Formats: sequence, structure tokens, C-alpha cells
Amino acid sequence: MPAVTQLVFHDDPARFLAVATDFLAADPVQASVLATDAARAATERAAGIAWQPSTPDQPRPWWLTVHDDHGTVTSVAMRTHPAAPHAAFALDMPEHAAIGLVDALAARGEVLTAVNGALPAVALIAHELARRTGGRAIRAVATRLYEVDVVTPPPSPARGTLRAATAADLDFVIAAHRDFDQAAADQAGRASKFETGAMGDPERAARRIAAGCVWLWTDPDGRPVHLSGAQRPAYGVVRIGPVYTPPEHRGHGYAGASVAELARRFRESGHRVCLFTDQGNPTSNALYRRIGFSPVTDMAEFVVVAGAESAPGDGVTPPGHAADRADAAANS
Repeated sequence: MPAVTQLVFHDDPARFLAVATDFLAADPVQASVLATDAARAATERAAGIAWQPSTPDQPRPWWLTVHDDHGTVTSVAMRTHPAAPHAAFALDMPEHAAIGLVDALAARGEVLTAVNGALPAVALIAHELARRTGGRAIRAVATRLYEVDVVTPPPSPARGTLRAATAADLDFVIAAHRDFDQAAADQAGRASKFETGAMGDPERAARRIAAGCVWLWTDPDGRPVHLSGAQRPAYGVVRIGPVYTPPEHRGHGYAGASVAELARRFRESGHRVCLFTDQGNPTSNALYRRIGFSPVTDMAEFVVVAGAESAPGDGVTPPGHAADRADAAANS
């Protein structure tokens, strides 16, 4: 019999952080996405910034803590993404907890067709969602989490300088995020999420600029030619991303120079530094390794689509299969 598991939904990000803080602090690199998202939401709510759905079908945001039979938090998840299909994000959890999450969402009357996060939990969740709906779970995006200890600057420094974005850069910032999202979608063969994406909102983009979360590489003439984001520190960890250079400015080393410089500054200030890459992009994976980033774990985003239940080659193996667990362990 599996251990007793309790799933607790939180609609207050500050309450979630209070309950989950020991768990988040224990492995802050792995927990970076959930920690920074909840911290941002808590800060904005405390400032009176009202949350409004971007689409009529968008569910109210929630954060989740998974507790064992002693009440200790053993995993966390959330659903806050403003872009359809409003994917959930989960860290790894036992199989019975992953299935319990699907049960809990069904009891809430909440439809979930996409889940992102740590393997093998998200594969289990996606497969169970597909099984119950007669659909098919597909691994849409494979990502890899990296962390850097010692930063190695690129051998050929780019011309120009790195600076924090200002309100005057708002148009460039929005355009860079839009084009980054579209380029990533094109590369992966999926539709862009920008139409309902978070950075499509000028007010949110302006808040990120004001919070010091957007950095620009400018050429010798002072023109912005590259954007790198950097989340606010959470439990001593800064996560870099997105990283985007418009096509007309590529080939000059701006991305490598920006990421290396940001990583150096954050490491010197005492923070750990991590970032995600799309495993389908060998250029960025090779670049970050040269700078000094080492892989931490593999994650993935799955979507559930209409059609036959998941078949071999879709990236999902039925729960309990040793092959799924072995593959996940080998990639972590």
C-alpha cells in the first residue's frame, strides 16, 4: 500500500510559500520555477495588482503542496500559466501522488490538457489524463536544467556592453519576447503561445523591467541587439531566461557574452545560477556548456490531444513501466 498522501491547493501564493518553504529551500535549483512564480505573484498581490484571466476559459491560479502521512511537504505543483492551454507545472512526486493530482483536478471540475516539469511525474500525469479522456499524450518540448559554478567567458568577447533595460526599451522588450516565443515554437513545430502569453501584456513587461529582470546587450552605438531575462533571486538562486537575439544581429556572440556576464555578476554576489534549454536546440546547449553550465536534470512538457491513447514513440510509457523510470533516471 502506498503511503498516505494529502494534496492541498492554495489560491494564496504567500500561504503556499509559507507552507512549502522548507521543501523549496532544500533544492532551490530544482524548485526555481515554482519559487520565483509564487514569489512574484505574492509580491504583486501585496502591491494590489489584481489578477485577471487573459481568456474566458483560464482557470484561477493555484499552487499545490503534496504532504506525506507525517504532514511533511514532499512535492509541489502549480497552474498559473496565462497562455492557453494553461499548462500545470509539477516537480517529481510518487506515482500515487501524480494520479491523486489527476483525481483532485477531476473533482474540482478542472480540465487539464498540458503539464510541464520534472520527469517521470509529468509523464505519469499526462498518461493518466490521456487514459481517462481517450486521448493521446505527446511530449511537446524536452527541456534541460543547467547550473553554473565557475563561469568561463566566451573566447571572443562581443563588442558592446550589457545594461539593465529601462522603460524606454519597452517596445524592444515586448518584440524580443514575442519573437523568442515564435522562434521556439517554430523550431519545435508547435503553435506560438504569444497571443495569450504573459509578455504580450505591456503592463507586465513594464513591471519586469522595473523589477530589474530584463537585460539588454547594446552595440557600440548604444542600440539594443539582444535580450536576456533574469528572475529575481529565490532561496539564493537566480534563473536566467529567456535569451534571445534577433536574426539580424546573430553571429556576433551577444548571447554568450550576455549570459556569461550575468552569470558572473550573480555568482559574485553569492547566488547560484541556473537556466533552461530546449533540448532540440544543440547550439544553445553547446554554448552554455562552453560558458561552464552543467546539466542538472531533464524536464518536459506534455500535451494531451484527441485520438488514440499514447503509443510508443509519443514519449509516454504507462505508469509503473521500468523503462520509463530507467530513462528518467538516466536523464537526470
